[in-house]
Amino acid sequence: VIDLPPQDGHTLVFDLGGGSTEFVVDAGRGGAYSTRMGCVRLTERFLHSDPPVASETEAAAEYVAGQLDEAAGHVDLGSVTRVVGVAGTMTTLAAVHLGLDAYDPSQTHMASLPLDGFRETARRVLGESVETRRAYPVMHPGRADVIGGGCLVVDAVASRFLEQGLETVTVSEKDILDGLLSEVVARHA
Repeated sequence: VIDLPPQDGHTLVFDLGGGSTEFVVDAGRGGAYSTRMGCVRLTERFLHSDPPVASETEAAAEYVAGQLDEAAGHVDLGSVTRVVGVAGTMTTLAAVHLGLDAYDPSQTHMASLPLDGFRETARRVLGESVETRRAYPVMHPGRADVIGGGCLVVDAVASRFLEQGLETVTVSEKDILDGLLSEVVARHA
């Protein structure tokens, strides 16, 4: 993510999409891995009730935990000192967490949010009905029915890094492709 200030330590960018979630440490120098868990994939596979029932969320959480463990086998998650989340689920949850009256990228881009509070927002949204999610002024109507799957990924990622002692997550409106394009331009400038 090109807008991040430099810092000591290792940065994880996770890009939570519809069918997959990519984990990249230090722009790929610390490893990169794409998992088979995204908001649409998880919702379609596990979350059939509205709102999801405990047995569905438990089965999905178990699957997510396995995917996160698989990612950890390819990417050094234990060395991470900063977590950055990108893509629509992350920015929407940030807007919900911030209580915005309208979606405003200038408020969500580079927002540094408490990891425990952000996790609680994800857990709350996961347990809500699609109708309740649609009532958020920042929720795109097409996202309300699938964001629950993404909430499970956020919960698992946040829990993992809270256990490692991290306290915040940074949310970016830019994604991994923006960073790759920036690197290409920098190399050819």
